[in-house]
Amino acid sequence: MLLCVLEYHLTHCRENAVKIQSFGMVASTYTFTFIVTLLFMACTANTPQEPVSEGNIRIGVITYEKEGNIERVSTLNSATLAVDKINRDQSLVINGVIKQVTLVVKGIKGHAPDSTVKAVRELINQENVVAIVGPQSSIDAIPAGEVAEQSSIPLIAPVSTNPKTTAGRDYVFRMGFLDEFQGQVGAYFSRKELGAESAAVVYNVANPYSRGIAEKFRKHFEVDGGRIVSFESYITDEKDFSRQLERIRSLKPDVVYVPNRSGESELIVHQARKMVIGSIFLGGDSWDRLEFKGDPEFDGSYMTAHYSADIKTPENESFVKEYQARYSLVPGDTAALTYDAFNMIFEAIKQQGNADPESIRDGLYSMGPFEGVGGGIDFSNTGDPEKGAVILKFDNGEVSFVRIVNPT
Repeated sequence: MLLCVLEYHLTHCRENAVKIQSFGMVASTYTFTFIVTLLFMACTANTPQEPVSEGNIRIGVITYEKEGNIERVSTLNSATLAVDKINRDQSLVINGVIKQVTLVVKGIKGHAPDSTVKAVRELINQENVVAIVGPQSSIDAIPAGEVAEQSSIPLIAPVSTNPKTTAGRDYVFRMGFLDEFQGQVGAYFSRKELGAESAAVVYNVANPYSRGIAEKFRKHFEVDGGRIVSFESYITDEKDFSRQLERIRSLKPDVVYVPNRSGESELIVHQARKMVIGSIFLGGDSWDRLEFKGDPEFDGSYMTAHYSADIKTPENESFVKEYQARYSLVPGDTAALTYDAFNMIFEAIKQQGNADPESIRDGLYSMGPFEGVGGGIDFSNTGDPEKGAVILKFDNGEVSFVRIVNPT
């Protein structure tokens, strides 16, 4: 555009020079150059320097291949929502250039390390992505993170809670809290919010998730001045919990902590209620809130979670409104943490002014507290974020948001 305007003025200057010569006057070369310079300055002085749309940033997302899988649906929904929004808003600007984001999707079989490793390598070596979001489950995120670390590509596993996902890795992050943090939060909430003096624990000794949370709960409940009156274990596939529950009934604890998978937890709570155990039950993020919310046996129980659609912040209310309008669904943990993961990558790029993998990694570490839809998140030079745990309550067939318990 500027060249066209300059050419127009140059042409007219030459015409004027000919006219001047016809009157016997010769235009000085210096005078002509000075005029052209003034014209160029006039053309550029009032022209706003708007960002130019140029170039795409390729970001990968790993999801599950099985159609109808809730994590597959939630992952793809939120990834698409986040990318569409940043592209529509044209707010990803680097050095005055608007960048568009291209979402590259790879499916995996799930619980199959070979499938996971293959997907990550394809994203890095064939698709040339600068960052990856997913996979969700720890069993898939651990091998995925190993490949990403070796390739120096940032990877964020939204809902993975196993410490091995990020341990010893500079390029691997998670959006959720660690398993053990839930035990600490459960103990704190039981003592400080529910006023429990005594507690019992029923856990799966063969499951590292359950065992780790249970041990953390016991430690912090006792540190906070409470008494663990019964610490009951069982093994996978055990169906009859009368042995453990009989001891608990005789001791009448204020709360019973059951940090186990949904199927096992359901059996324990149902059998406990049949034995007229009136203690308050608490669980971790492995409880299926949608399955338990209509179960009267769980009324009065609590669980820790990563997210609630009822969190009253501007960020979350806007997200829930847009998610429901587009998909006619209420977002859950996977959807919210995936959405936050993408937006943290976008923010890292903006702050660093660069979209190369190293800059994205450095940006994630250095951006400070990020206000996501699920609450505040801060990586603080580690891939394990400082963030709170959501407390949910089951009552009258519904699940309600109670509060967020932040790290202390």
